[in-house]
Amino acid sequence: MEKEIVYITSKRELKESIREVLAEESGKNHQPDFEKEKLTRSEAAKLAGVSLPTLTKMIKKGMFPLHGMGRKQFLLRSEIIAGLRKNITE
Repeated sequence: MEKEIVYITSKRELKESIREVLAEESGKNHQPDFEKEKLTRSEAAKLAGVSLPTLTKMIKKGMFPLHGMGRKQFLLRSEIIAGLRKNITE
């Protein structure tokens, strides 16, 4: 059983403690799950085990959906894996 500790502090000390914790956490370079999911074309090709031209053909065939606009396009890791699995079962 965990013991609860009650600590009385000033508002200023509490703010400083929160800032320290946030600074530590931001230093760990946490990314939201969605950000970890985004892949460049090169990363997606490596994950799929194909060359960039082959990946482009797969995208054009509709095997992997491309997200974003203009130069800011990306693929999603889960969709690459799902597309590969679907291709294997067909």
